[in-house]
Amino acid sequence: MAGACLLAYYDFSSANGKLQGDITAILSAAFLGLYPLIVEQLRTQLSPKVIMTWCSAIRTLLLLPIVILTEDRLFPCSLGGWLSVISLALICQILGLGLYAYSLKSLSSGFVSLCDLFVPVLSTQEA
Repeated sequence: MAGACLLAYYDFSSANGKLQGDITAILSAAFLGLYPLIVEQLRTQLSPKVIMTWCSAIRTLLLLPIVILTEDRLFPCSLGGWLSVISLALICQILGLGLYAYSLKSLSSGFVSLCDLFVPVLSTQEA
């Protein structure tokens, strides 16, 4: 924690114009911490399929206006683009987040959140 605070202090104190990225990262971390807590509570009453369906619908409604305003086209124009979108939907959404929601029935949200914290640490390591 002390190391993270020290890094954040030097990052915020330097006038390099990266404040927007820092705020986005803090918001991302907050939502990453809230997600398992919310899904764990929903998991006691709903199945993982229902949770994933509603999560996907809400994400679509929230992100669609951003995509419409910032991108030139809404759908991929090549077969490779469609395969990428379908792969992301099947692997990341259905398999990854579905198993995530399923696991919260037997694992605590605190343990799952702790494991989530390894993702940024492991992704920054150089090979």
